[in-house]
Amino acid sequence: IKSYAATYKVLTELKQNGFIPRNMLDFGCGAGTGLWAANDLFKDQMYEYTGVDNSLDQLRMARFIVTGGHPDVETPGIRFKKNIPEGMAFTREQYSLGQI
Repeated sequence: IKSYAATYKVLTELKQNGFIPRNMLDFGCGAGTGLWAANDLFKDQMYEYTGVDNSLDQLRMARFIVTGGHPDVETPGIRFKKNIPEGMAFTREQYSLGQI
């Protein structure tokens, strides 16, 4: 909850200053609190969220929460990964918002 509140506050300030992210890369996403906050503020503008966490348990929890516990639910634009493939830093993939 504290992580959500802090992220929400920062994103609210960015939004008040005219920043509208289209996509987000969240390193150490845990249970996906960055996604929750971003979705609450930018649901209609953000089209891609990538959450990365080293803990498979946290990624499972994030996926569970996003899908409401239904494994067959589609989550377009939302990806959870254990790591970023090596060499990814040199690709052309770009994000308008990053959270660490």
